[in-house]
Amino acid sequence: GAWLRGDVQSPLRQVGFFAQFLIADHLEELDAVGREHVLQIASANERAKAMLDAVARYAQVTIANFIMTPLDVSDIVENVIAKYDAEIKAKGARLKMGRSAIVRGEPQLLAQLLEELVANTLKYAVPSPRMTLDCIEDEDSITLAFTDDGPGIAAHESETAFTMFQ
Repeated sequence: GAWLRGDVQSPLRQVGFFAQFLIADHLEELDAVGREHVLQIASANERAKAMLDAVARYAQVTIANFIMTPLDVSDIVENVIAKYDAEIKAKGARLKMGRSAIVRGEPQLLAQLLEELVANTLKYAVPSPRMTLDCIEDEDSITLAFTDDGPGIAAHESETAFTMFQ
């Protein structure tokens, strides 16, 4: 939990500090390859911090904390679109809401799920990506189906892509 996050954050902070120090005070002294490497280190450090934050958020989720309430999926989609409005416009993306539904769930978790899906699509986007969220109802449940026109998961990674969620 928190101890792991702290243990990992400390070296990330140090790497980030030294990368920023090199960028601010010594970048011009480096050759083109050295500059590229320092910038890649700083970028990779930021990605690692973002991944650590996402894992920490995932680790905090417990059934005991769920507040199951009726949620209008279209309202959550509208909020996600508002949150990512600038990025959606910049990439020429479109998020279309198909059929909506009222579902029972935890509002923040459903919002986080949709935000991660949209962010992932925008990150790995083809030009002008299209996303669709559709609610498919049957007798016992409602399935939220999210589709996009991104590259998807490579066949050799498909069996292990979601193991952390099992």
